[in-house]
Amino acid sequence: MIRITAAGVVRDGCMEEFRKLAERLVVASRAEAGNLSYGLYVSVSAPNEVAFLEEWKDEAAVEAHNATPHFTEICPALGEWLAAPMQVPYYMQVFYAWYGKKRNRRPTIISV
Repeated sequence: MIRITAAGVVRDGCMEEFRKLAERLVVASRAEAGNLSYGLYVSVSAPNEVAFLEEWKDEAAVEAHNATPHFTEICPALGEWLAAPMQVPYYMQVFYAWYGKKRNRRPTIISV
Protein backbone atom coordinates (compact mmCIF):
# COMPACT_ATOMS: atom_id res chain seq x y z
CA MET A 1 0.00 0.00 0.00
CA ILE A 2 1.13 3.53 -0.79
CA ARG A 3 0.02 6.48 1.34
CA ILE A 4 0.38 10.02 0.02
CA THR A 5 0.01 13.26 1.93
CA ALA A 6 -0.24 16.33 -0.28
CA ALA A 7 -0.16 19.35 2.03
CA GLY A 8 -0.29 23.05 1.33
CA VAL A 9 -1.61 26.45 2.35
CA VAL A 10 -4.58 28.04 0.59
CA ARG A 11 -4.31 31.78 -0.01
CA ASP A 12 -6.54 34.01 2.15
CA GLY A 13 -10.03 34.34 0.72
CA CYS A 14 -9.64 31.41 -1.69
CA MET A 15 -10.78 28.44 0.42
CA GLU A 16 -14.31 28.21 -1.00
CA GLU A 17 -13.05 28.04 -4.60
CA PHE A 18 -10.32 25.59 -3.61
CA ARG A 19 -12.78 23.28 -1.83
CA LYS A 20 -15.25 23.24 -4.73
CA LEU A 21 -12.56 22.20 -7.18
CA ALA A 22 -10.98 19.76 -4.73
CA GLU A 23 -14.32 18.01 -4.27
CA ARG A 24 -14.34 17.09 -7.96
CA LEU A 25 -10.85 15.61 -7.60
CA VAL A 26 -11.77 13.63 -4.49
CA VAL A 27 -14.95 12.17 -5.99
CA ALA A 28 -13.26 11.15 -9.24
CA SER A 29 -10.20 9.73 -7.45
CA ARG A 30 -12.30 7.61 -5.09
CA ALA A 31 -13.88 5.96 -8.13
CA GLU A 32 -10.52 4.68 -9.41
CA ALA A 33 -9.90 0.93 -9.20
CA GLY A 34 -6.64 1.17 -7.23
CA ASN A 35 -7.83 3.76 -4.72
CA LEU A 36 -8.32 2.68 -1.11
CA SER A 37 -8.96 6.12 0.41
CA TYR A 38 -8.88 9.76 -0.72
CA GLY A 39 -9.96 12.82 1.21
CA LEU A 40 -9.33 16.51 1.75
CA TYR A 41 -8.62 17.62 5.31
CA VAL A 42 -8.30 21.09 6.85
CA SER A 43 -6.06 21.81 9.85
CA VAL A 44 -7.91 22.27 13.13
CA SER A 45 -5.47 24.96 14.28
CA ALA A 46 -4.72 26.70 10.95
CA PRO A 47 -7.81 26.83 8.70
CA ASN A 48 -5.85 27.71 5.55
CA GLU A 49 -3.67 24.59 5.82
CA VAL A 50 -5.04 21.66 3.82
CA ALA A 51 -3.97 18.12 3.08
CA PHE A 52 -5.12 15.45 0.69
CA LEU A 53 -4.67 12.10 2.44
CA GLU A 54 -4.59 9.26 -0.07
CA GLU A 55 -4.13 5.50 0.06
CA TRP A 56 -3.43 3.45 -3.06
CA LYS A 57 -3.17 -0.28 -3.67
CA ASP A 58 0.31 -0.01 -5.21
CA GLU A 59 2.64 2.18 -7.26
CA ALA A 60 0.87 1.21 -10.48
CA ALA A 61 -2.38 2.62 -9.08
CA VAL A 62 -0.60 5.89 -8.23
CA GLU A 63 0.86 6.13 -11.73
CA ALA A 64 -2.55 5.47 -13.29
CA HIS A 65 -4.10 8.13 -11.05
CA ASN A 66 -1.44 10.69 -11.98
CA ALA A 67 -2.29 10.16 -15.67
CA THR A 68 -6.07 10.62 -15.34
CA PRO A 69 -7.74 13.67 -16.87
CA HIS A 70 -9.21 14.72 -13.53
CA PHE A 71 -5.74 14.73 -11.94
CA THR A 72 -3.90 16.41 -14.83
CA GLU A 73 -6.57 19.10 -15.21
CA ILE A 74 -7.66 19.78 -11.64
CA CYS A 75 -4.29 19.76 -9.83
CA PRO A 76 -2.78 22.63 -11.83
CA ALA A 77 -6.00 24.61 -11.32
CA LEU A 78 -5.85 23.96 -7.55
CA GLY A 79 -2.32 25.37 -7.56
CA GLU A 80 -3.74 28.76 -8.51
CA TRP A 81 -5.40 28.98 -5.06
CA LEU A 82 -2.28 27.97 -3.09
CA ALA A 83 0.28 30.25 -1.42
CA ALA A 84 3.07 27.85 -2.52
CA PRO A 85 3.31 24.45 -4.24
CA MET A 86 2.06 21.51 -2.18
CA GLN A 87 4.53 19.19 -0.49
CA VAL A 88 3.79 15.61 -1.59
CA PRO A 89 5.74 12.86 0.20
CA TYR A 90 4.91 9.19 -0.51
CA TYR A 91 4.95 6.56 2.23
CA MET A 92 5.03 2.79 1.82
CA GLN A 93 3.51 0.72 4.60
CA VAL A 94 6.06 -1.31 6.55
CA PHE A 95 3.74 -2.80 9.19
CA TYR A 96 0.60 -2.00 11.09
CA ALA A 97 -0.89 -2.97 14.40
CA TRP A 98 -4.29 -4.62 14.51
CA TYR A 99 -6.10 -4.78 17.81
CA GLY A 100 -9.09 -6.85 16.79
CA LYS A 101 -12.42 -6.40 18.57
CA LYS A 102 -11.04 -5.59 22.02
CA ARG A 103 -8.94 -2.42 22.19
CA ASN A 104 -7.20 -3.43 25.43
CA ARG A 105 -5.53 -6.44 23.83
CA ARG A 106 -1.91 -6.33 22.74
CA PRO A 107 -1.57 -5.41 19.06
CA THR A 108 -0.69 -7.95 16.43
CA ILE A 109 2.08 -6.57 14.22
CA ILE A 110 1.63 -7.52 10.60
CA SER A 111 4.53 -6.98 8.21
CA VAL A 112 3.86 -6.38 4.55
